[in-house]
Amino acid sequence: MKKLIAYISLLFLSLAVLTGCEDEDAVRVPDLIEGASLRVVFPDPQLSLFNFDNPEQSRIQFDLYTQNRNIDSVNIYATYLDASEGVTYPITPQGQAQRRQLVKTYRQSDFNSEGAIKNATITLAEAAAAFGLQLSDIEGADVFNFYNQVVLTDGRRFPESIELPDGYSSNTVTPDIAGRGVQTSSFNAGFTSFVACSLPSGYATGRYRVEQIGGATDPFSGTGPRFGTVEVTVIQTSPIGRQFALSYYGFDNITFNYQLVCGELVVPKTSSGLACTGSPALAWRGAPETGQYQTSSDDEFIIELQDNVDAGCGLTAGLPVTLKLTKI
Repeated sequence: MKKLIAYISLLFLSLAVLTGCEDEDAVRVPDLIEGASLRVVFPDPQLSLFNFDNPEQSRIQFDLYTQNRNIDSVNIYATYLDASEGVTYPITPQGQAQRRQLVKTYRQSDFNSEGAIKNATITLAEAAAAFGLQLSDIEGADVFNFYNQVVLTDGRRFPESIELPDGYSSNTVTPDIAGRGVQTSSFNAGFTSFVACSLPSGYATGRYRVEQIGGATDPFSGTGPRFGTVEVTVIQTSPIGRQFALSYYGFDNITFNYQLVCGELVVPKTSSGLACTGSPALAWRGAPETGQYQTSSDDEFIIELQDNVDAGCGLTAGLPVTLKLTKI
């Protein structure tokens, strides 16, 4: 028993000697570097819209929150989609994409003691000016996509890849927030603002019957409509966007999108995903004379289309079609 106690004592003594001789520079925990946090909150979803009813006074309004005390700048960049032309700006004279345009900058001093900027605004005029445009150049259904970047006082930028001391590069934010528009509990990478008019909550959503009530017939069967009569569920995809799945040339579950823009039903060019061999896909877009709506009722909508706008399958391009949505 005495020998066992002696062996144990010797073991502890050896460990103590080894610990005392350890190189303090060989193993140590690296200093932690503070990252960046930034949240963008719209108190009311309608405040994310640029109100096209009154362009001169139109603005979006939001709150900014951060836990940082070492912010050099919060830069809000943007791209601009001209919906009528289907062109995203900025572009060079050669038609190539440029970098996003800077619209607004905030400093650490703009945040209050609780790390908040309340009722921050970007006017439609400011957003247009960033692209060298006048208010008269902006139309309903146009879209501004905003991208947030935080620059810290030590020069680090979020989100942006940085070079590490060992030569490897790493993104300064986690992968789930590297893309614009994805929100986590600590960082918003961006947000989208449409140029439109506000709508009542739940407007133009729910169960509807969709039917083709006029226009071109199915050229493959020789009779009957191109769009079949079906019951659909209309869902909201954005403050002004609506979507449902319908029947087209006898194929079910074809996605249909439209937008409610200040009294007009706007249908973007949409590919059905159906095509003949070696031919453009069958696609449609809204007619120049759009359908109309009133916010006082969402019982019925008339949607005017031009079908097969790319002359797919060797068929006549851009024939008119009229759809009717009736609330069930």
